[in-house]
Amino acid sequence: MAQKRRITRTLLIIGIVFFIALIAVIPSVYSVSPDTERTADASTQICYDHYEVQQNDSLWKIAGVYAGSYGVSKSTYVDLLRKLNHLSGDRIITGQKLIVPYKAD
Repeated sequence: MAQKRRITRTLLIIGIVFFIALIAVIPSVYSVSPDTERTADASTQICYDHYEVQQNDSLWKIAGVYAGSYGVSKSTYVDLLRKLNHLSGDRIITGQKLIVPYKAD
């Protein structure tokens, strides 16, 4: 019985030491360097809005409006729209609401 307590106590101590070491390492892994902080500004912030599909709209037409300000090509933006809105193809219907990303000024 005493040996079982020693093993349990040893495992508990190992667990506590591991937890403390983990807490000490996490901030250094996720810290932001001062250079990164200086380059980040409001113009790099990505925002999301809802867009209601109008008659004769297409993903490519919507991409023509948003892709340039987002800083990507139309085809890349169309791919992004498909992923964000869980679309398997290019088919959208009038009245459908889409999530559209844009970069804040």
